[in-house]
Amino acid sequence: MIAVYSVKTSSGVKSSAINFAVSKIGLPYDYKWLTYIGGKEVYGSKYYCSELIWAAYLASGGPDIDQNPGWSWRYGYNVAPQELADDRDTYLMSQAS
Repeated sequence: MIAVYSVKTSSGVKSSAINFAVSKIGLPYDYKWLTYIGGKEVYGSKYYCSELIWAAYLASGGPDIDQNPGWSWRYGYNVAPQELADDRDTYLMSQAS
């Protein structure tokens, strides 16, 4: 299944988030999400997929789109793709099987 989500924020914040993410092209992948403790950073030297999206919005003055911003038993201190989808500041735009 493929799903496309959008963040409930201004077009200015969205544009800034895109610029933030584009500026990180070429950085290494962050494998620390593999550990339960993991962690996430807004201004890191490497990112995992959902961490980059989360960081881009926070760095741009947007909402915290991590459904469980602190500790959760399921994801530790990480931000999982499902948490982005389930956050109240995001909404489903399109879905295909």
